[in-house]
Amino acid sequence: MQDTPTLATIDPDKEGRLLAFVDTRHRNILSLSGRRDTGEQTESVFLAWFSREFFSRRFMLADMWKTSNSPWKRATMFLAICAVLSGLLAVLTWIPLYLFFSILVACLGSLVGGIVWSKDGEMHSYPFLVRFGAGTALGSAAVVTMRAGWLDNISNPGQGHEWRPWLVVAGLFIAGWVYLIVEARFHGTKPAASLRRASVVWLVGLSWAVVIATVDVVAIAPIFTEDYLEFSNESSRLWAFAITALASLDFGIFLQVLWEDRPVTYPLGAMRLSNKG
Repeated sequence: MQDTPTLATIDPDKEGRLLAFVDTRHRNILSLSGRRDTGEQTESVFLAWFSREFFSRRFMLADMWKTSNSPWKRATMFLAICAVLSGLLAVLTWIPLYLFFSILVACLGSLVGGIVWSKDGEMHSYPFLVRFGAGTALGSAAVVTMRAGWLDNISNPGQGHEWRPWLVVAGLFIAGWVYLIVEARFHGTKPAASLRRASVVWLVGLSWAVVIATVDVVAIAPIFTEDYLEFSNESSRLWAFAITALASLDFGIFLQVLWEDRPVTYPLGAMRLSNKG
């Protein structure tokens, strides 16, 4: 009995990887097709379920990425990075061409992702954390419908209040980041791993926020928000963008918990009508 390991000595992450990969370094996906009464469909269904119910809840984004064997995932990632960078350029330079390019690339990435999803199953969208996009869009609706006075006061602080934008941005950043760390801990992740994984997940969320906030600040907010501020200088424009992005992301994270009691890393949508994952 002394040689029998107890539950306290078992590493859930390591054991979980052994169910999906050949080894703990997750270099190769474990094949089930050689076993009796199993095949490729059973294998894909199991991997999709395990990635959704185990890896996503423990913020194991690298394992979710490795579980997906879609040849299009790198192309989708490339398009996502291009959308984020062009969105940042649009805000920094205030040139509409970059905004148009950001929207175009984001739509193209969504199209590629949708084709892959419909063909190979939704598990290939898991590493991109689509729930963040939906939550941030929901949060941005709350931010955009507010009167622009609060944003103007923060982005253009009076003399002696130059610290105000820094405080607001830091507070919004820390609030969302700490929430993700706490959520990772609630799902049984170890302290060091929760800090590392929550930081990676937060960066993915910020990427969604950059693209959505770019469209909000440059195109949508001036149309739908009464007396939207006119940016007198580059500094106020950057503060307004940072506050809009972070506020939309934080609102989205907290609202989606009320909307559906799932972790932010969980795939979007609760009902699945097929066996593709």
